[in-house]
Amino acid sequence: MMGCGQDEPMVTVFLDETSFLATSGAVETVTYPTAKAQSPTPYTENGVTLSSAADFNNQVAALTPVFTGNVFGVSGAENVDIEFATPVFAFGLQMQDGFAVGEVVEGPCPASDSRFEFVFLSGGVLVGSTVEDPPVDEVFFVGGITNRALDKVEIREVGSAIDESVGSHCENDFFGPIYTSTSPQP
Repeated sequence: MMGCGQDEPMVTVFLDETSFLATSGAVETVTYPTAKAQSPTPYTENGVTLSSAADFNNQVAALTPVFTGNVFGVSGAENVDIEFATPVFAFGLQMQDGFAVGEVVEGPCPASDSRFEFVFLSGGVLVGSTVEDPPVDEVFFVGGITNRALDKVEIREVGSAIDESVGSHCENDFFGPIYTSTSPQP
Protein backbone atom coordinates (compact mmCIF):
# COMPACT_ATOMS: atom_id res chain seq x y z
CA MET A 1 0.00 0.00 0.00
CA MET A 2 1.28 3.46 -0.83
CA GLY A 3 0.19 6.88 0.38
CA CYS A 4 -1.53 7.86 3.58
CA GLY A 5 -3.70 10.93 2.92
CA GLN A 6 -6.97 10.92 1.01
CA ASP A 7 -5.46 13.03 -1.76
CA GLU A 8 -2.33 10.90 -2.07
CA PRO A 9 -2.41 8.12 -4.66
CA MET A 10 -2.67 4.70 -3.07
CA VAL A 11 -3.45 1.11 -3.88
CA THR A 12 -4.65 -1.60 -1.52
CA VAL A 13 -3.26 -4.94 -2.67
CA PHE A 14 -5.22 -8.18 -2.36
CA LEU A 15 -3.85 -11.70 -2.76
CA ASP A 16 -7.21 -13.28 -1.91
CA GLU A 17 -9.56 -13.24 -4.90
CA THR A 18 -12.76 -13.68 -2.87
CA SER A 19 -11.98 -10.69 -0.63
CA PHE A 20 -10.95 -8.58 -3.63
CA LEU A 21 -14.18 -9.32 -5.52
CA ALA A 22 -16.38 -8.70 -2.45
CA THR A 23 -14.64 -5.41 -1.67
CA SER A 24 -14.18 -4.03 -5.19
CA GLY A 25 -17.33 -5.12 -7.00
CA ALA A 26 -15.04 -5.99 -9.93
CA VAL A 27 -16.34 -8.27 -12.67
CA GLU A 28 -14.57 -10.64 -15.01
CA THR A 29 -13.60 -8.51 -18.01
CA VAL A 30 -11.04 -10.62 -19.90
CA THR A 31 -11.67 -14.34 -20.47
CA TYR A 32 -9.79 -15.04 -23.76
CA PRO A 33 -12.70 -16.68 -25.61
CA THR A 34 -10.84 -16.76 -28.94
CA ALA A 35 -7.33 -18.08 -29.56
CA LYS A 36 -4.73 -15.71 -31.03
CA ALA A 37 -1.74 -17.03 -32.97
CA GLN A 38 1.79 -16.05 -31.96
CA SER A 39 2.67 -12.52 -33.02
CA PRO A 40 3.84 -9.28 -31.42
CA THR A 41 0.34 -7.82 -31.99
CA PRO A 42 -1.39 -6.91 -28.69
CA TYR A 43 -4.52 -8.74 -27.54
CA THR A 44 -7.64 -6.64 -26.79
CA GLU A 45 -10.90 -7.73 -25.17
CA ASN A 46 -13.62 -5.51 -23.67
CA GLY A 47 -11.40 -2.41 -23.77
CA VAL A 48 -8.48 -4.13 -22.01
CA THR A 49 -5.28 -4.49 -24.05
CA LEU A 50 -2.45 -6.85 -23.12
CA SER A 51 0.90 -6.55 -24.86
CA SER A 52 4.49 -7.63 -24.41
CA ALA A 53 6.49 -4.67 -23.09
CA ALA A 54 9.51 -5.87 -25.11
CA ASP A 55 7.59 -6.61 -28.35
CA PHE A 56 8.05 -10.36 -27.97
CA ASN A 57 5.54 -12.64 -29.60
CA ASN A 58 2.48 -13.35 -27.51
CA GLN A 59 -0.41 -15.69 -27.99
CA VAL A 60 -3.75 -16.69 -26.56
CA ALA A 61 -4.27 -20.43 -26.40
CA ALA A 62 -4.85 -23.34 -24.01
CA LEU A 63 -1.22 -23.37 -22.88
CA THR A 64 -1.59 -24.94 -19.43
CA PRO A 65 -3.91 -27.41 -17.70
CA VAL A 66 -3.83 -25.23 -14.57
CA PHE A 67 -6.49 -23.08 -16.27
CA THR A 68 -9.59 -24.20 -18.13
CA GLY A 69 -9.41 -22.72 -21.62
CA ASN A 70 -7.20 -20.04 -23.07
CA VAL A 71 -4.61 -17.89 -21.31
CA PHE A 72 -2.23 -15.12 -22.42
CA GLY A 73 1.42 -16.15 -22.82
CA VAL A 74 4.54 -14.26 -23.90
CA SER A 75 7.61 -15.67 -25.63
CA GLY A 76 10.57 -14.45 -23.61
CA ALA A 77 10.55 -12.42 -20.40
CA GLU A 78 6.96 -12.04 -19.22
CA ASN A 79 6.92 -8.25 -19.08
CA VAL A 80 3.32 -7.34 -19.84
CA ASP A 81 1.57 -3.99 -20.17
CA ILE A 82 -2.17 -3.94 -19.51
CA GLU A 83 -3.97 -0.80 -20.68
CA PHE A 84 -7.58 0.19 -20.10
CA ALA A 85 -9.68 2.10 -22.67
CA THR A 86 -11.92 3.17 -19.78
CA PRO A 87 -10.04 3.93 -16.53
CA VAL A 88 -10.55 1.43 -13.69
CA PHE A 89 -10.47 1.72 -9.91
CA ALA A 90 -9.95 -2.01 -9.32
CA PHE A 91 -7.84 -4.51 -11.21
CA GLY A 92 -7.34 -8.21 -10.49
CA LEU A 93 -5.56 -11.00 -12.33
CA GLN A 94 -5.18 -14.76 -12.06
CA MET A 95 -1.84 -16.12 -13.22
CA GLN A 96 0.43 -19.16 -13.12
CA ASP A 97 4.18 -19.12 -12.55
CA GLY A 98 4.83 -22.11 -14.79
CA PHE A 99 7.71 -24.33 -13.84
CA ALA A 100 6.85 -27.91 -14.81
CA VAL A 101 3.18 -27.62 -15.81
CA GLY A 102 2.04 -26.13 -19.09
CA GLU A 103 3.93 -25.24 -22.25
CA VAL A 104 7.22 -24.86 -20.41
CA VAL A 105 9.96 -25.05 -23.00
CA GLU A 106 13.54 -26.07 -22.31
CA GLY A 107 16.18 -24.53 -24.51
CA PRO A 108 16.98 -20.86 -24.99
CA CYS A 109 14.86 -19.76 -22.02
CA PRO A 110 14.01 -22.60 -19.63
CA ALA A 111 11.39 -22.22 -16.92
CA SER A 112 12.40 -20.22 -13.88
CA ASP A 113 10.73 -19.54 -10.55
CA SER A 114 9.70 -15.95 -11.21
CA ARG A 115 8.86 -12.94 -9.07
CA PHE A 116 6.74 -10.14 -10.48
CA GLU A 117 6.39 -6.43 -9.84
CA PHE A 118 2.91 -5.00 -10.44
CA VAL A 119 2.98 -1.23 -11.07
CA PHE A 120 -0.35 0.65 -10.97
CA LEU A 121 -0.38 3.87 -13.05
CA SER A 122 -2.77 6.76 -13.59
CA GLY A 123 -1.80 9.06 -16.46
CA GLY A 124 1.82 7.98 -16.10
CA VAL A 125 1.80 8.74 -12.35
CA LEU A 126 2.67 5.94 -9.95
CA VAL A 127 -0.32 5.06 -7.77
CA GLY A 128 1.36 2.07 -6.11
CA SER A 129 3.24 -1.15 -6.67
CA THR A 130 3.85 -4.56 -5.16
CA VAL A 131 6.34 -7.36 -5.75
CA GLU A 132 4.93 -10.87 -5.44
CA ASP A 133 6.47 -14.34 -5.69
CA PRO A 134 3.68 -16.65 -6.89
CA PRO A 135 3.91 -20.33 -5.99
CA VAL A 136 4.83 -22.40 -9.03
CA ASP A 137 2.31 -24.32 -11.11
CA GLU A 138 -0.89 -23.20 -9.40
CA VAL A 139 -3.38 -20.38 -9.82
CA PHE A 140 -2.21 -17.22 -8.07
CA PHE A 141 -4.28 -14.05 -7.69
CA VAL A 142 -3.19 -10.44 -7.27
CA GLY A 143 -5.49 -7.44 -7.30
CA GLY A 144 -5.53 -3.82 -6.33
CA ILE A 145 -8.15 -1.23 -5.43
CA THR A 146 -7.10 2.40 -5.90
CA ASN A 147 -8.31 5.88 -5.10
CA ARG A 148 -7.17 7.05 -8.56
CA ALA A 149 -8.49 5.88 -11.91
CA LEU A 150 -5.92 3.54 -13.47
CA ASP A 151 -5.20 3.53 -17.16
CA LYS A 152 -2.32 1.04 -17.06
CA VAL A 153 -0.82 -1.80 -15.03
CA GLU A 154 2.72 -2.90 -15.78
CA ILE A 155 3.79 -6.41 -14.86
CA ARG A 156 7.53 -6.98 -14.81
CA GLU A 157 9.33 -10.25 -14.22
CA VAL A 158 12.06 -9.44 -11.69
CA GLY A 159 15.08 -11.49 -10.73
CA SER A 160 14.72 -13.78 -13.74
CA ALA A 161 17.65 -15.29 -15.59
CA ILE A 162 15.73 -15.00 -18.87
CA ASP A 163 17.66 -13.13 -21.53
CA GLU A 164 15.54 -10.19 -22.74
CA SER A 165 16.97 -10.63 -26.24
CA VAL A 166 15.60 -14.16 -26.69
CA GLY A 167 12.44 -14.04 -28.76
CA SER A 168 11.80 -17.70 -29.45
CA HIS A 169 8.80 -19.65 -28.14
CA CYS A 170 9.46 -19.66 -24.38
CA GLU A 171 6.19 -19.18 -22.53
CA ASN A 172 6.40 -20.41 -18.96
CA ASP A 173 4.21 -17.94 -17.08
CA PHE A 174 0.56 -17.63 -17.98
CA PHE A 175 -1.95 -14.83 -17.45
CA GLY A 176 -5.57 -15.85 -16.88
CA PRO A 177 -8.82 -13.97 -16.30
CA ILE A 178 -8.74 -10.25 -15.53
CA TYR A 179 -11.28 -8.49 -13.29
CA THR A 180 -11.98 -4.75 -13.32
CA SER A 181 -14.29 -2.14 -11.82
CA THR A 182 -14.82 1.32 -13.25
CA SER A 183 -16.51 2.56 -10.07
CA PRO A 184 -14.54 4.25 -7.30
CA GLN A 185 -14.74 2.56 -3.91
CA PRO A 186 -15.69 4.57 -0.84
